[in-house]
Amino acid sequence: MLAERCVQLVLLLAAVIHLAPVTGLAGAEALQRLYGIDLADPATLMLMRHRAVLFALVGLPLAIGVFLPTWRVPALTGALVSLGAFLGLAATLPSLNPALLRAVRIDIGLIALIVPALWLCLRPGPAAPG
Repeated sequence: MLAERCVQLVLLLAAVIHLAPVTGLAGAEALQRLYGIDLADPATLMLMRHRAVLFALVGLPLAIGVFLPTWRVPALTGALVSLGAFLGLAATLPSLNPALLRAVRIDIGLIALIVPALWLCLRPGPAAPG
């Protein structure tokens, strides 16, 4: 029962973190607050808003996984791939602004929570998909 609750908590936290950028659909101001970058170029703004939609595609399965155990492994795996890709790309930059550095730190922390939650889902027992 404790493992089940821990997995649900990680799923919920990961969902909230992944769904937060969806506020970027509201426009440039929200995205500038999130990422600390200038979005004067309409094409860049459109790409960042599209990124917000893609975050929803990661966040929604995580939220569904809180309630439906069969969604957990695919949702957590997708989140792990997304987080790892961002960290890999961030590592290629010579420096990060404070907002991106905050995102890197959050993603590292989230990976540290997702890996054991995924392990709990994959092992036989109550937190495993059924």
